[in-house]
Amino acid sequence: GRGIMGKSLEALLSEAEKNLEIDSFSAWVEESNPASANVLKRLGFAHTNIPHKDSRGRTNWDYILEVRK
Repeated sequence: GRGIMGKSLEALLSEAEKNLEIDSFSAWVEESNPASANVLKRLGFAHTNIPHKDSRGRTNWDYILEVRK
C-alpha cells in the first residue's frame, strides 16, 4: 500500500494522546488481515495473543498500545 492508513492512524493516535486522558489504545484485527496487523505493529502496538471470535465466528486478535506519559 501507500501507507495512508498508517499515517492516518498515527495522526489520530497523536491527537487522542494530547487531548484525552487515555492510558492505552486497543484494536482487534481479523486473523485473515495481516496487513492491518502490520500497520499496528509499525505504530508500536503489541500483539496480546488473545483471540476473540466475532459474531460471524471469525477469529480476531487483540493488539494494545500503552500511552507514554
